[in-house]
Amino acid sequence: MDPLSHRRGDPHDEVTDAAADVTARWSTDGRVQGSARWTPGQTPRTGHTLVKAGLEAGSRVTVCRDDRGRLTRARPAGPAEGHVEAALFGSAAALAVVAPVPGAGAVARARIDRRRMARWDREWPRWGPTTG
Repeated sequence: MDPLSHRRGDPHDEVTDAAADVTARWSTDGRVQGSARWTPGQTPRTGHTLVKAGLEAGSRVTVCRDDRGRLTRARPAGPAEGHVEAALFGSAAALAVVAPVPGAGAVARARIDRRRMARWDREWPRWGPTTG
């Protein structure tokens, strides 16, 4: 069995109650909410999803499901989007691992500078400018 089959749309899913007379004024891409019926395995299910406006009842559409078999509005990420996300998360992880090193160096340098300035303050009265 394909481990990602639950994330892909099933081409045999049907719209049972398409919103033919509803205007898509709230959707940015012209889709409206409609009822859908699908059968993952042997159990028929129903739910609501976004479909193209004007579809007739019984039209076949592709729907996307989550890992529990529920309808989702978002399409699964494609290979290109997956690669971009992997690169971003990998970069963020590398930065999280590497960033403390320069931070620790800056803290160490600040402490060393503070000690050095404290020594200067103690010795200045003794060795300060002799010309005057």
